[in-house]
Amino acid sequence: MKYQGAVADLDNITLKGRKITTLEYLPKELPKLKKLIINSTEIKTLKLLPTELNKLEYLELINNKIKTLIQLPRELPSLTKLIIDEPYLKSLEKIPKNMPRLKTLILPSQQILDLDCIIKYIKNLENLSIGPIRSIYNQKEEPSYFNRAALIKYTLNRRDKEPSPLNLERMSSLEKFPNLPNLKTFQVNGVSFSNFIGLPEKLLKMNDFTIRYCKFINFIGLPQKLPNLNNFTFKYCKFNNFIGFPKTLGKKSKITFEECEIGSFEGLNVEFTNNIQEVSRTIEFSSSFEAVYGNPTINWQLENKKSKNVQLEIKKSIIYSFEGLPENSFEGLPENSNISIFRSSIVSFVGLSRTNLLKILAKLYFAVYYSRKNFIKLSSRGMQLIEDCFDKDYHEDLVLRDHFEYHRKWYELKIRHHPKEYYEDTWDMDPSFQDMMELFITEKVDLLYEYYKKNKIQLACQYKDDPKSLSGDEIDRLLNEANYEVLKILEGSVSNNDPVLLKLIEKFAVTIKNGYKIL
Repeated sequence: MKYQGAVADLDNITLKGRKITTLEYLPKELPKLKKLIINSTEIKTLKLLPTELNKLEYLELINNKIKTLIQLPRELPSLTKLIIDEPYLKSLEKIPKNMPRLKTLILPSQQILDLDCIIKYIKNLENLSIGPIRSIYNQKEEPSYFNRAALIKYTLNRRDKEPSPLNLERMSSLEKFPNLPNLKTFQVNGVSFSNFIGLPEKLLKMNDFTIRYCKFINFIGLPQKLPNLNNFTFKYCKFNNFIGFPKTLGKKSKITFEECEIGSFEGLNVEFTNNIQEVSRTIEFSSSFEAVYGNPTINWQLENKKSKNVQLEIKKSIIYSFEGLPENSFEGLPENSNISIFRSSIVSFVGLSRTNLLKILAKLYFAVYYSRKNFIKLSSRGMQLIEDCFDKDYHEDLVLRDHFEYHRKWYELKIRHHPKEYYEDTWDMDPSFQDMMELFITEKVDLLYEYYKKNKIQLACQYKDDPKSLSGDEIDRLLNEANYEVLKILEGSVSNNDPVLLKLIEKFAVTIKNGYKIL
């Protein structure tokens, strides 16, 4: 059915659905059109699109069958936001030449190599997103979309609530990235690359950098100074280390890792500095509490908390090693320290100093206090050592004073309020950092520290040179923490029927449909 009369005066048109195969029913002129969306149709060409769209501010072309942009108007003088994610589109060469007001550009990853041909048309660009974005607009970033599209395999084990290994199949490159001096926000989605070589050395206006569904080895190629960067976010990513990570970020930057696999913190040289200010306390009285129990509530308020230059937040991620983590990362009270870890899996405590090991144990305990339980996935000996570190008698006293529910293992504590009688005899106050430090038995913490002095590579090399030099507990650690690098060290260095090698092969083998396993 053809569009009638006043339709030509529309300022917003959305075409969506597989039954739409052509633009022939659009009016030949749309002088007032400001927003045009063509999404998930069978349209193959933009040939019948009006040639003049001078008022158009927003253009979205997603998941159609469009193969070229040659039919787009050569000038889009009012366009501020352009979104293109066309699976059949191979080049951006025919993009409109005159887009002086374009501030936001969102593109699929296969066109990254094509950006250099349009740089002179997007010099004023402030917001750039690269990578498949159909799920963001149509399915609210559900990881299941990436699974169906065979772009990424990253799911949550619903029983343990922890990430499963990342398997990224989509490949791309940043080598021909254009110089965009006005770029403020940059987002990379669903691509795989070894590093960031190709990015401009100066992105001085960058405020927000988000990397999602990506896999890379290190951060080499990132500018070392990003003085205005406030938010550095990684979601569903996998990387080996922090080598090449910027040394200078914004004064109050926040680095967030969510559902990531972190190999180690090697190369993380960002300054974690606290500026301590005076702290004052006030007492508040609650009339409702007083009426029921006959006692006032004491509420300790921190009016002037520590101001932090850089904060590091890790949630729902896997941490394989703490090597390289700056020594001052845990400064301050647990709730105000620079690093926050919760709902994450910790495979090893290697790389922590004796002081920081004690601090992170207290921090993990404190996370439980705020219902942010972490998952301790150490070797069997490591699990025993960490449980031995814990003073259960002191814990029971702390439970009573602070209304914990006692549980056999401290790192699996569950929080709930106790019955009335506890309130009648105790004040409701948060535990201090010193309280939590006293939870752990010094001699036992020393044993845990000694157990994690060597990293998995050192253990693998030692086993390669002399398999009998490792104790059973050390072999247990090696098997628990091993990655492909460990497997490569042992392959060809020990016999093919070596028991450790056979267990590693079994660990990393992938079972295919016919039942066979491949590495």
